[in-house]
This record gives sequence, structure tokens and C-alpha cells, in this order.
Amino acid sequence: MVERESYLLELSRYLHLNPLRARLAAKPEDYPYSSYRAYVLRGEDDLTDRDLILGMISGGGRGGRGRYREFVERVLGEELESPLKGVYGGMILGGRRFIKEVLGRLKDRVLLEEEGISQRRELRTGWGKDVVVEAVCRHFRLSQEELFQNRGLARKVGIYLMRKHTGLTNREIGELFGKITYSAVAKVQERFSGQLSRDKSSRQTIREIRAKMSHVKP
Repeated sequence: MVERESYLLELSRYLHLNPLRARLAAKPEDYPYSSYRAYVLRGEDDLTDRDLILGMISGGGRGGRGRYREFVERVLGEELESPLKGVYGGMILGGRRFIKEVLGRLKDRVLLEEEGISQRRELRTGWGKDVVVEAVCRHFRLSQEELFQNRGLARKVGIYLMRKHTGLTNREIGELFGKITYSAVAKVQERFSGQLSRDKSSRQTIREIRAKMSHVKP
């Protein structure tokens, strides 16, 4: 998913210049397996949907082909940094606000699957595990060792927040909390989620700990 306003044109240009970087052609239109000719020349093919890119470069008016050629060829001979370096979670390219909006639209069930989309852990990561551990320990006034050996509320809260805000799997969380099974982690998560819906005090505990975590930049 690409943020159109800030990233799409740059990404399109970068991809159309790939053959030059690979030394497969001297000019972008010389490479026969690229859509670039369809963008800058009339009547080249009827398969490429180029209206979005040309509309962006021309502001919705005429002259899109010429402006796009100028936009692409303006940087010939320059070393362009790949916009793909900024891809978040293997699938989102955009600014911080755009990434948050996309993550907010993703279904929880997709993000919680043990087997799912590529790099799903990165998508779910809001804070590192150390941030969660520190915040929970501070709230309950426990050491890390005491937290991981705890069998009460602190453990439930820790597991819940680990699942919500880190990229750790149930198995990895179980290893931290006294080597409990991944299925036990899932049960704790499910039961505590139900407890939150019924218990105002538990919800307040989560809010207070999240407030501590929010002071740390994800």
C-alpha cells in the first residue's frame, strides 16, 4: 500500500529507472519489458493503466506524458535512494500518519494469526518488549524476574500487553513467562480480554500502564 501524494510518483520513477541501474538499457524507453514507453508515447499499448500517474504529474490536465518523461529523465545519471527502503512491515509505504491509518484499518484477526502475511510481526509492533516489561514492572513495583515468575494480575497484564503491542508470538511470550505453553498464553489473553470488558479497575490498570509506555517513542 502506497501513500499517493508523497510516495507514488517517486516509486514509479524509481521502478522505471531500474533497467538503467541494472545496465540493461541506456535509456528507460529502450528496455522492451518496461511500461515506461506506454507512459511517455502515444499508442504504445492498451494494457497499462497510466491515468493515475499521468493525472498526478499534470494536475489532472493535459501534457502528462511530456511532464512524466521530464520528471523521470531529470534524474538520469544521479544516484537515487530507493523509496522501498521506507517500506513498513513489508507492505506499507508512506509517512507515519498514513502507516497508522492503514494499521488501524487492518483486521485484528489477520494480525493475530500465527501463520499469515509476510512480516506480520512488524505490523503489530508498537513498542519493543522491553518497554512493555519496564512499564508493567513499574506499575506493580516488581523486578523483571518477579514479573516473569508472577502468577497473578501482573502476569495477565504483561501477557495481554505483549500480545497487543509487540511482535512476539504466543510461544515467545510463553518462554518469557516461566516457559508456559503457547496455548496457555492464548487462554490468558482471551480470559483477560473478557475481564477487561467487565471490570473497570482492570481497564484503569491498562490505561495507566499504556500511559507510561506512551512516553517512549515506538
